[in-house]
Amino acid sequence: AEDIGPHQLERLVELLTAHECEELISAISQPEESIFQHLERLSAERNQLRRRRNT
Repeated sequence: AEDIGPHQLERLVELLTAHECEELISAISQPEESIFQHLERLSAERNQLRRRRNT
């Protein structure tokens, strides 16, 4: 959210539905996930779909 200026945010809100605005507010008000946590969550060892497909 810090990368978006007030004018850009205002224009974005004009294009979104009320539900999308709520989701945007929720997303930008939460702290960003660590990229390392994100990579760990996506790792092959944790990928349930790949495990099922390979068995």
